[in-house]
Amino acid sequence: MIDTGYALLVGSFILFGSRLACPNRFSGNWIWIWFAGYCALLYVLLGIVFAISFISFLQTALHGQTCKLPGAELRAWVQPFMWPVPFVAAITLISCAWQTLAHVREIQHGSASVRHEKAIHIIMLPAVYAVTAMCALSRIFSLTVSDIRTQEEWDIEATLALSRAEACYSVAGLYTAWGVHQFAKLTLEVLRESFLKQEASGEAAQRMAAKSMLIVHKAVDSLTWIGTWMFFMVCSLHAIWTVMESWADMVASRWEKHNLVFSAAGVAASGTALFNLVAIEKTFSDQLPFFATTIKFLHVKVLVSFAFLQSGIFYTLQGVYQSLPVNVRSFAKYKFLIWTIMKSSQVQLQLIFASMIIYESLIVACLQCWVWQAREEWYQEIARGTNQEETQSDRCVHC
Repeated sequence: MIDTGYALLVGSFILFGSRLACPNRFSGNWIWIWFAGYCALLYVLLGIVFAISFISFLQTALHGQTCKLPGAELRAWVQPFMWPVPFVAAITLISCAWQTLAHVREIQHGSASVRHEKAIHIIMLPAVYAVTAMCALSRIFSLTVSDIRTQEEWDIEATLALSRAEACYSVAGLYTAWGVHQFAKLTLEVLRESFLKQEASGEAAQRMAAKSMLIVHKAVDSLTWIGTWMFFMVCSLHAIWTVMESWADMVASRWEKHNLVFSAAGVAASGTALFNLVAIEKTFSDQLPFFATTIKFLHVKVLVSFAFLQSGIFYTLQGVYQSLPVNVRSFAKYKFLIWTIMKSSQVQLQLIFASMIIYESLIVACLQCWVWQAREEWYQEIARGTNQEETQSDRCVHC
């Protein structure tokens, strides 16, 4: 199987590079053609990677022989938990692509193209996570039917598989950081236009309130820019390092140390990004009743948790179990699910985590079909109020 993390990283750089090439200088059908190609390139890439991962998963599932080494053993409930995963990932990918198409059609009609593009960057995230988790799962799952006979060889192959699985997640984290940045920019732009509209009101009280909120908005905008870009830079470094390291097979005992460092930095950066989102939500929730603030922010918060927080919880649980005294570990015999996860091997833990991420991605994809509808009225309200400004801003890069 090709190194899917490397392929996704290269594809992401192509997409981000084309995004920064200032495509919005075009107008009319040219903008629609570019967006259609831009979105198609992303989903074609995801489709190819998913197909490769699905074939690998199917070959492993149909393999009769299993590896007899202790690290390859799977609990009785893990395999049934994994069987629906390819179909769940496929449904998630199709759902996100279909919803993206609805926004592309709105762009074709000349309706707030910049804001619809920002929504597209958020909508694609469940598909990215479903496909990358499928890559990680199929790669690790193949270990359980390998013909490895010695523990030393198993440790080497397991470390390599885990590092390449982590490379897939790191690329998904890069997309997540970009999507979070786009969401923050979109929300703050909507707020700014709302305050400017209020500032032009005929009532003096409303004008004074709008001026005060614009000052607060400027401060929150600056803090949010720092927080979201910190998250993006950490995810970028993490993706580049893990992909290059696993692609060059430079994995040994140092992989775990480097992964721990990046995971700690990622938890801190994602926590900062979450704090910024909470600050925006709590400060301006009353000014965005038309934006469905609570549910949109909840949707993005769940996506942020995919990057580092959920995996950090898994690793923390496992670390806690390993540090417990033997007499306390004996309580694991009662077969509580949390104990089962805590005492699982690295391979088994990653299979559970990847499957869980794919199921969560489907839930988020279903949620965003309602949350990020292409014809919400606030798109049109802003488009009507800021036609001149958007015409000027379409000539530059909207980061």
